Amino acid sequence: MRFLHKLMPATPAATAAAAAGACPPPAMPASQLFQVVVLCRDAGERRIAQQILDELDANQMTLRSLHARSLAQRELTEVRVLLQCPQDARAAMVRLVQVLGFTPLVRSVRWETVPQPARALAATTH
Repeated sequence: MRFLHKLMPATPAATAAAAAGACPPPAMPASQLFQVVVLCRDAGERRIAQQILDELDANQMTLRSLHARSLAQRELTEVRVLLQCPQDARAAMVRLVQVLGFTPLVRSVRWETVPQPARALAATTH
């Protein structure tokens, strides 16, 4: 009988009782800072920046900084964006990166979580 008890799925009441004694999971931050780096043709810089701003207006993400620099030797422009994104708007962040990736003027897109937001934001103000 004991053996079968271990194979049987736990009931919701048993799961709740076990969870009451367990340590709670660590709290997730309410929002995270992301960096998006887009390489595009020189002619597409303004269009890409406007596309990012339009997508931000439609979602809950907040623009922290937007910088563009020309890579003259490659005839490309790097557009670097810092975005504050709430956990529940992460799907919108993924969609933004996908839309940018399908844009004909874009050569590459990468995005990453910024591990030290305070430090990254301080660096953009100087």
